[in-house]
Amino acid sequence: MTLELFAKTHHLKTRLDSCSESIIAGKPRKAARQEDRSHIFEDSAIRLGVCLLFTSARKWNNVRQLLMAPGCAVSQNGDREGVLTFDPGNLPQAKAAIKAAGCKTRRVCSPAQLEVLARLKTKARQSRKNDSESQLSIQMGETTQGGRAMQQKPQESHCGGNGEC
Repeated sequence: MTLELFAKTHHLKTRLDSCSESIIAGKPRKAARQEDRSHIFEDSAIRLGVCLLFTSARKWNNVRQLLMAPGCAVSQNGDREGVLTFDPGNLPQAKAAIKAAGCKTRRVCSPAQLEVLARLKTKARQSRKNDSESQLSIQMGETTQGGRAMQQKPQESHCGGNGEC
């Protein structure tokens, strides 16, 4: 299974790292480079890898044990970081790797939700169109009354219209 197919199956987003390789980035989200985050990458044609970077050895050791329980294999074991490989077709291994890396899943909308969002979108566009039309008519010297643009009447002077008061 490729990384793109794995990402699509589990509703994840792929990104390119500085070497132009596709990864699924995790935590910490504010790292300077994509590869400075915990991430999932394509290890071989049939296995994916998860690179985990932590600030403490205790956290790394605990997460490593959690990932080894469903059958992930350790390929690099450092003091506070390491790499484990897993079978993307094995759901418990995949879920554990996604959770350990801290990858965000994308929200998936149902057809009913998409329908509601489409109606709201058209309503908002119509509202913006009406607002821009009323702003244009006000700029041109017209006032709106009851949703219709009306021409402003020139105001009569209180002096009787002859200009002398």
